[in-house]
Amino acid sequence: MKRNKLFLIGAVVAALTTIFSTGCTPEETTYDETGYPGTYVGYHRLVDSASLSALLGDIDYSFYDTLVVTNGTSTTDGKIYAKSSYLGGNTIEIDVSTSPAAITPKVIGTIQVDATTLTDTKIGSGSTATWDASKNNVAVKITAGATYGVIVLPPSIKLWGDFVKQ
Repeated sequence: MKRNKLFLIGAVVAALTTIFSTGCTPEETTYDETGYPGTYVGYHRLVDSASLSALLGDIDYSFYDTLVVTNGTSTTDGKIYAKSSYLGGNTIEIDVSTSPAAITPKVIGTIQVDATTLTDTKIGSGSTATWDASKNNVAVKITAGATYGVIVLPPSIKLWGDFVKQ
């Protein structure tokens, strides 16, 4: 019986030592954000969108854009930021800790698609950015919702873009 008590006390001491020696805070994960910042130029194109096609007919539209990508306040948190000249100068958060990099949903406001004005434009969930290994080329896939006049379009407008670092 004495042997069992001694074994139990030893096990408790070992468990407490492990708990107190490892600490309570999880190890912070850092991400290498080097190579992402810079100016990227290219085109977004409107991918056949059922919502817009029903209203406007067959649409074949693309537009030039410049994306200025920065790290923000941290260079290791996995978050970078792209400022789009076409999308009203809005800054868009991109999580490069995921693959493909997730674009955070955000209200953009008003955008012009050819002669059509869309208001209350929102970047929807599921929007992504994918860089090549050299981080010189990025493919962007945005799913957006918007309002056309009094018609609220669901998040099914698709803007796909290809950009090259300058």
